[in-house]
Amino acid sequence: MSYPLAVTIRPPNLRKVIVDLSGRPDYLPNVECENGYSLMGVVLRSDAIGIVSANSDVLHMARGELVCLTIEGLAEDLEERYTRYGIVSRAGYRLSPLAEAMIEQIKQVDELDEEVCTLENVAV
Repeated sequence: MSYPLAVTIRPPNLRKVIVDLSGRPDYLPNVECENGYSLMGVVLRSDAIGIVSANSDVLHMARGELVCLTIEGLAEDLEERYTRYGIVSRAGYRLSPLAEAMIEQIKQVDELDEEVCTLENVAV
């Protein structure tokens, strides 16, 4: 890649897509950290290309200052672009009322947002 790459830690499925698109055996980002706000600062003050979730608060904060790039060969519906999350708990132990309330809230929000993949086969 011709430009520095600033990314959060990528899941293996997306990492493979990036490697395949780059045509290299692997890729090594120039900046890698968990803090999206730090990455936004790097991207806004350099030539770096940043990779963050489309739902990231960082994108909303920098609205108008960042441009979303379209990558040829990276279809919107490509399964590898999406990370799936689930809810798990320790077998044989009851969840606290607060944990149960949080799970219910997550499920309600998930059902409202059709753009986000639903939590299917949730293990609780």
